[in-house]
Amino acid sequence: MANRFTPSRRSPIRRRATAVGVGLIALLLMGLGGWLGGLWQEQQSSAGHPQTPQPPFPYSQREVTFSSGGVELAGAVTVPQGDGPFPGVVLLSGAGPQDRDGTLAGHQRYLVLADALTRAGVAVLRYDDRGTGGSGGELLEARFEDLAAEAGAAVELLREQPKIDPGRVGLLGASQGSLVAGLAAREDPRLAFLVLLSPPALPGHEVWVEQQLRVAQAEGAEASDLEVMELLLLTAFELRTADLPEAEKHQSLEQVVENLEQLQAGTGLQLAAGARRRILVQALLSRQMEDALYYDPRPVLEELRLPVLALYGSKDLQVPPSVHAPDLRTALADNPRATVEVIPGLNHLLQPSTTGRPSEYARLEVTLAPKVLERVSRWILDHSHPQDRP
Repeated sequence: MANRFTPSRRSPIRRRATAVGVGLIALLLMGLGGWLGGLWQEQQSSAGHPQTPQPPFPYSQREVTFSSGGVELAGAVTVPQGDGPFPGVVLLSGAGPQDRDGTLAGHQRYLVLADALTRAGVAVLRYDDRGTGGSGGELLEARFEDLAAEAGAAVELLREQPKIDPGRVGLLGASQGSLVAGLAAREDPRLAFLVLLSPPALPGHEVWVEQQLRVAQAEGAEASDLEVMELLLLTAFELRTADLPEAEKHQSLEQVVENLEQLQAGTGLQLAAGARRRILVQALLSRQMEDALYYDPRPVLEELRLPVLALYGSKDLQVPPSVHAPDLRTALADNPRATVEVIPGLNHLLQPSTTGRPSEYARLEVTLAPKVLERVSRWILDHSHPQDRP
């Protein structure tokens, strides 16, 4: 008997597989929070990345640890040469488990960013997500408020470091990290500034199905496959809150994942099918996914009055500026020190891109567009002075 929540095993999904440039299941994983999406991209990476910094470095670096909510976290602080005191920034990663270097698609985004900022005169603290690298804890069980508390603890640690001006420390968050940054800023009136890269401005459930379909279409999926994919994605969404025994809910969600995998000629994820599906189902049903789908950043952003810089790439297919930038501008309309910019030719990771497709991420040599590194560095130096705060 066919599962009542999923298409029959005799459906066209079984009869035909479409070779799409990026696995549809990987797209789902990226859209639902990056779980395994980064792994898929990493396995596909073969390009060199010349921006990755190499020693010797013209600044100091030291390992640090701190705790929040009983969780021990590990990271690194880079401090410019000179006497200081210097402004500082804490980097917050996007969705899914990432290390302090922001390793994704073969790129080390936060290592590159920290290097550029520190060379420009801004101290940087970056740290491993829960359950990654040297950090303990379980990321799937963390709510956004938990991550915001971690960000606050990281800010306090950076303020206490030698040669740092405690009144000139801010936060930089990428994608989902921008949501956490906003929450942390609301709780800390001393925070000097916010930088938001590719920030969502709507609750995830309002855009996530359209996002997956948009990316899949750009990757070459056929119209008939997009129709089936939309049905499966909506089914997965409904199953999260269905009144079902847990075992039946897990089984039904795993069937949805299997049917999504059948839309392509191979997943590209080097994991056993059962493990793949269990990890995705665990992510779908997690506490953090509740926030990823339903948290609305706009009320928090409307309260902020500190300097804010938000940057989008015009070719971003995951958080398209045509969808999110207008709502972000509206939310920040009463903040005279907020700036929202769309930079032409960049994708979701703010790389120069031809198509914006996720399958390009690993193949592109540039990790972060130089214009982004320059813009963020200069803006922080210009907006982290005491006279800029009321």
